[in-house]
Amino acid sequence: MINFDTVKAAILSNYFTDEQLVELHHTVKTARDELEWQKRQFTPVKAHRIAVVLIGYSRLLGSIRPGDGVTLHQHLHRYFSTIAENVDYYVLSWIPVDFQSKKTVVPLFEILFPNKLFYKLYDDQNLNFNTYNRTLKLTYLAKLASEEIRKVESRGRFVYDNVIETRLDNYMKHHNFRNIASLKENDMVAHAGHMGPKAPGRKWDSKIDSIDDFEMPGWYFRMNSSTYSNFSNRFDFFMENYSKLFPEEYSANIHKDMAYYFKKYPQYTIHDSDDFIKFFVCVTMDQMPPPL
Repeated sequence: MINFDTVKAAILSNYFTDEQLVELHHTVKTARDELEWQKRQFTPVKAHRIAVVLIGYSRLLGSIRPGDGVTLHQHLHRYFSTIAENVDYYVLSWIPVDFQSKKTVVPLFEILFPNKLFYKLYDDQNLNFNTYNRTLKLTYLAKLASEEIRKVESRGRFVYDNVIETRLDNYMKHHNFRNIASLKENDMVAHAGHMGPKAPGRKWDSKIDSIDDFEMPGWYFRMNSSTYSNFSNRFDFFMENYSKLFPEEYSANIHKDMAYYFKKYPQYTIHDSDDFIKFFVCVTMDQMPPPL
């Protein structure tokens, strides 16, 4: 039990006796032990059913981390299974091979992702826009995924508790999981918009902050189903403003471009939470994630 009178007396006197220092040490140790016990006793309440949209190029799909036998897709399974009892995957990627490797992805997609309610590989040579523009390619696949989600919800007469969108080649390292916050209409959690030293502890605000202040390290968005349906207009927005936003062939920047969208649609609120995600890693040949 914490002796608050002892702690208060030490603070007010601005002088700590040996006895008070011993008491403070005991207080901190007791509090830490109690917190660890509470963590062990806590059982997160999972969402009933979520949709997970995995888009973009795969990268080292099915590759095994040397030494521990963990495959990259298992990190995704581990994370999403902590959020919900039921996870429906919508996997949309490109043919014919895994990015930066000669691995054929078709058989791997078939076996690595369970509960695929929608899965399709698209030929990026048939697109009517610049195939080097990663912002357009990601939002194009997201728009198609949103259409499939609406079909599934309509047929099944249900609504997903959450929709989460991320890239196939993003590895997410996360903290021990607790309950994720529920989201209202036009609210979202995104791994984006941290202001850093300019405004510590605050997310980027489309109404007051500049485009240059926006940064999105990882492609991760979580929101309710109806918000995601509206959010699928990103591709149309970028196509309508193509010449203005992408004056050169390689001018797209997936870490910055979403700021233009949020400026156009300021009704969205990015929450100061990242679902306990520590960081994102874009997996490459020489940068495999740590063990689970």
